[in-house]
Amino acid sequence: MHCGDLSASEWTGQIDTGLPYGTEGYCPGWLVEQPAVRDGYRAWKAREDRCLELYFPDLPANVLAAADLATQAVTAYRNEEISKVKG
Repeated sequence: MHCGDLSASEWTGQIDTGLPYGTEGYCPGWLVEQPAVRDGYRAWKAREDRCLELYFPDLPANVLAAADLATQAVTAYRNEEISKVKG
């Protein structure tokens, strides 16, 4: 498994996460624990709950960009799940 906590020489095998955003080949557990990913998730969740800009009106552009990227990823995932159900 390609884990970010290991050097490349220690990687074993291949994994396919099925994610379309360049994460193939890396340990999903390591990836989701990265501070930027966690902050992006919190920003997305607050935006989805319609309170991000309410509580933080002067956010840096990178926080909004992270929330937008997470929104795109969640929308793509939801659309894929819906298409599986529809057959």
